[in-house]
Parts: sequence; C-alpha cells; structure tokens
Amino acid sequence: MKSFAFIVSPTTTKQFKSFWPSYKLIPDFILRPYLQNSKPFQAFHIRKIVSPQGKQIQAYIIACPLLPKQLPLPDSDYALEQIIYACQLAQKLDAKLIGIDGFAAKVVNKNFSEITKRVLIPVTCGNALTAWSMYEAVFRVAKLKKIDLKKSCVTVIDALNATGRLCAKRIAGYVPKIILNAQNLTKLERLKEAITEESKTKAVIDFNINSAVAESNIVINPDGQLDHNFDLSSLKKGAIFCYNLNSDSSFDKTTLKKSIEMVGAGTMHVPFLKRVGFNTRLPGNILSAAFTETLLLALEGKFISYSLGENINPDRMEEIADLAARYGVEVWVPGAPVL
Repeated sequence: MKSFAFIVSPTTTKQFKSFWPSYKLIPDFILRPYLQNSKPFQAFHIRKIVSPQGKQIQAYIIACPLLPKQLPLPDSDYALEQIIYACQLAQKLDAKLIGIDGFAAKVVNKNFSEITKRVLIPVTCGNALTAWSMYEAVFRVAKLKKIDLKKSCVTVIDALNATGRLCAKRIAGYVPKIILNAQNLTKLERLKEAITEESKTKAVIDFNINSAVAESNIVINPDGQLDHNFDLSSLKKGAIFCYNLNSDSSFDKTTLKKSIEMVGAGTMHVPFLKRVGFNTRLPGNILSAAFTETLLLALEGKFISYSLGENINPDRMEEIADLAARYGVEVWVPGAPVL
C-alpha cells in the first residue's frame, strides 16, 4: 500500500498543545526547551484510508516543531533545515508525496528551489485547493447575501503569497475592480499586469491595508495573518471578510460593524476520513485544504510537486477541484449552502 506524509509545524507551545491535547498538562517551561531542541518526528500513522472507489492509501503525520530559540521566529536557515529533515524522515518512511501546511509551507514556498534540490520526493503545500476553497466560499456567501460580484470591488490581502496570487487571478474575471495589497511593488506590478492581460478587471495596488479594504465589498485574507496596523473597523459596511480558518489569527470582533460577514475558509469536507492523528480544531470529517490536496493526489497516484512555490498555474485550481468532486469531497463553508 502506497503512503504519503503530512508535516504539521507548530510555532508555539500553545499551538503544539492544540494539535496534541495530551501534552496540555506539561508546563510550558518544560515543553518549550524540549520542542526548541527537538528534531521532527513521526507523530501518528494512519494505517488505512479507503476512498469511495475502494482505493487504499496510508499516511504518516510528522510533527516539525519550529519554536524559535529567540523571538520573534525568523524565516531562517534553522526553519528550512528542520523542514528538510522532516521531508527526509518522510522519505525514510517510504512516502511517495509530502504535504506541508502552516508556517512550514511559507518557508517551503519561498525556498522551493532548495527543497526540490535536497528532497527526493514530491512536495505540495496545498495552495491550489486552499485558493479554490476560498474562492468558492466567497462565491457562496456573496450569493447568500445577494452581493452582485459584477458590481463588487475585491481586496486581496497579502496578494503575493502563493494562495493570494491564485485567489486574485481566479476572482479577477468576475469583478470589475480588484485591489492588491502587499509590500513588494515590483512583484505587485507583475501580478497587476497578468490580471489586466487575462481579464477586463481593473487592478489597483495599495500598500495601506486599511485604505485597501475601505471600499471593498469582499476582502480575502488567504494567509490568515494580519498586519498589526490593520483596523477591522476599516471594513466597509456589509462587507464579506474571508480568512483562512486554519491560521492562528484571532480577530477583535468588538471592532466589527454588525453587518460584516466573517467567513472562515480553507477547509474541506472529507466524508471517508474521520481520524488524522492530530487535533484539527475542526468538526469531524472537516480537514484543511492542504491536507486534503495531499490526500487526493496520493489516492489518484499523482505523485508530483503539485502546488509548490509562489507562482502556480491557476489551472491547477480547476483540476484539483474536479479531483475533489470525483472523491465526494466538498468545500466546507459553515452557514453557506452548497450551490
């Protein structure tokens, strides 16, 4: 039976305990130094996953602690080396594909050339299915709230990360205006050019997150992390704010206008899998899009680096969505109907 591996990368003791509640009784002053000096390790083995078609696969969950030895956590060689070690462990377990989520995925996307050079098996970060799930969430909630996309302005926060780029390109053809928020002007100009070449949508660059969201009917935050200067009260009355439910971001909802619709996305309903070996902090059968993308590719025998790096072919969103449908997997959006 072929297998895949999925790497979970907690960056705080709180996050580690949320993944594995059995560690909750261990005091932080004991757990922190242990995790700071710990190499990645196999945390769980799913011995058999059976698809509706009868296909079978097994999975290894690998914990890759990325607690910093000094705060704040740097996007450093230390993090990259930990992730490569985790990938090499997956290779020793004979995994044919590696899925990566969380902070580790950010490191991998920025250093994908190093990963492909040193890791001998394919790696995917789930960006394609995550972006699809966020687009689908926006589409469903907009329809539910009777927001006409053809008359809407959309802001994509952190539009230069892998998922942000895909979301921006996917939704651009459906709205008249899209605002791209990030901090690298050269890369933003390239993304803006790509959008205007492929659609009639007007693309605008705005470095200021508060002014970027002020006029938008829909705001997409694919990364889940927010600039500390961001004021939720800047959101337009009646706006949809779509964020990645798998992130550790917390929002001060006391500053929200009552009409703002907060939409958690980035999750999938996988009816044939109930236990994954770590606490997903989600209802049963609901899994992150990154884990689900890895699972679907493994079941299909598609052992390739599917969504890796910051520039991913948007066609992969359609392809992975079709694959999800084939296995009865659906985008999960609490409170929004399946259309």
